Amino acid sequence: MSLVTNLIVIFDVGENQDEILIQISKFQYQGKSFNIKSVDSKHLPIGWYGGDKMLETGVLIGAYNYFPEKDFIKFLEKNVKWEFKESVLVLIMNDHDERFRFYTLSENSDYNNVLIGENI
Repeated sequence: MSLVTNLIVIFDVGENQDEILIQISKFQYQGKSFNIKSVDSKHLPIGWYGGDKMLETGVLIGAYNYFPEKDFIKFLEKNVKWEFKESVLVLIMNDHDERFRFYTLSENSDYNNVLIGENI
């Protein structure tokens, strides 16, 4: 049995993406270093996504089993040195969710959860 979590982390293009990936890889998940990939990975064709322009934001993606999302968000807040922390969005959807939830990082709380589609 599994509980799959789809994870997307979006951040400002001004961030040093290579350094962000190094810092995030230090998150411990199931006893291993964390593995998340950039949509701009050198292992993918340049501009493989839709549109006629290059993305002007950092986007990391992954899918995980029994993912400790609150621990991960706390890790992003406390252990990653963001230049533009206010621009970070974390989108999460589990098997049983009807829609993505997104979280913003904040200096004043553990995490802020806003349901996409609520109050729009």
